[in-house]
Amino acid sequence: KFIKELVQLVINKYDGSLKAEHGTGRNMAPFVSYEWGSELYDIMKEIKNVFDPANIFNPGVLINSDDSIHIKNIKSLTIANEKIDKCTECGFCEATCPSKDLTLTPRQRITIIRKLSDENKSFKSISRGFLSNLVKYNFDETCAVDGLCAVSCPVDINVGSLVKDFRSLSHSKTEMYLASFFARNFGSSINIIRAVLKIADSLRSLFGERFFMILGHLF
Repeated sequence: KFIKELVQLVINKYDGSLKAEHGTGRNMAPFVSYEWGSELYDIMKEIKNVFDPANIFNPGVLINSDDSIHIKNIKSLTIANEKIDKCTECGFCEATCPSKDLTLTPRQRITIIRKLSDENKSFKSISRGFLSNLVKYNFDETCAVDGLCAVSCPVDINVGSLVKDFRSLSHSKTEMYLASFFARNFGSSINIIRAVLKIADSLRSLFGERFFMILGHLF
């Protein structure tokens, strides 16, 4: 009812166009004839039939005889995680994603989480098991978590932040404690690592490369 009233307002009062940037689509297909008139609509159908007699190019888009197509087959968006639930899957994030040509885009990562959530898998269970074995490299390891996706997202969704949550949940408490400890004592940790490497280099010079190869095989 709302869409019908909106169409009448746009056409009759403002002499406007129903859609522009993304074409007409199924959402406005039932109202194309109302906008252009039956004569022009028949011409559109004839042109469509000339170039696509088998109706294989976007069937039902723009040219559709079903007056109710705009309220059928509506895609539902699963509530999965508050950091991504506002995503409308517009795809604006994909152009700025470093991994878009390697593995997945932010939109695809969101789709995976929504799909698994729709299968009654909690985010915690996904991070600790199923997702790790299925697409860990594609979803997790190749995400730069740099937040570039949020720069171009209309609703400021940072998929990198979600991936960070995934990583934290997939680690044990001991691993998280050690990571936190080194983060709090980064300068001291670097000095210790530097000293250890110097000692190792001195031992290598003293005993030779073969000594370290043997140690590597032993440990």
